[in-house]
Formats: sequence, structure tokens, C-alpha cells
Amino acid sequence: PEVEPEPEVEPEPEVEPEPFEIVCTVSCPSNMKAFIWYGSTGESIGSPAVMQTTKQELCLRGQPWIDFNCACKYPKLWSCFDPTEAEVLCSHNFEIEIPGLIDSVGEGEAWFTEFMCFE
Repeated sequence: PEVEPEPEVEPEPEVEPEPFEIVCTVSCPSNMKAFIWYGSTGESIGSPAVMQTTKQELCLRGQPWIDFNCACKYPKLWSCFDPTEAEVLCSHNFEIEIPGLIDSVGEGEAWFTEFMCFE
């Protein structure tokens, strides 16, 4: 008996992985402005500050972390600052380090705990 050839199966197209998105919000008291710094030049400022970035951009520093701070608005911006005033919320698990592991005299740091930059 003749064996029918297997039908050719088209290979699945290579699909780019969905960008791994990280969102954080830093809120400060009303007399202060919130700041977030991330990646190589990323910055978000506001009341609150909202950061929306990818794992790829966040990992430009080599490790998954952001800096944050609350700066006094009066008498002028940055006349005082206090990262302990910040309320930090992120879309991925993190640990707060105050003083920071990288900068122990300035801002606070949020270190992401559920992913690494280089697996």
C-alpha cells in the first residue's frame, strides 16, 4: 500500500515577545512634588509622578530599580526633600530601600523582586 506523504506544516512565524511593561506611581504630600528616575535618562515628575516603561528600558542600568523622591515646592523646588514621604505603588513586586543601596544620601530606591535584567 502507498503511504501518503505528510502534509507540509508552515512553521509558526517568530513572534516578538510582548514588551514587558512596568508602571509605577509615586505620590507625595500636597506641599511636595514627586520625582521618578529610571533607565538611562527616564524621568517622571508630577503630583503624583507616573512612570510607564519597559523592562528593556528599566534594565539599561543593569539591574531592575528606580530612584524616587519627594521635593518641597516652597519656598522653591528642592529647598528640601524626603524620600520617606513618598507612597510608591508599582505593577510588579518591589522592595523599598531608604537609604538607597546605590545612593545612600539622596533619593529612595525601589528594587523589583520578581524579575531580573539578565536571566
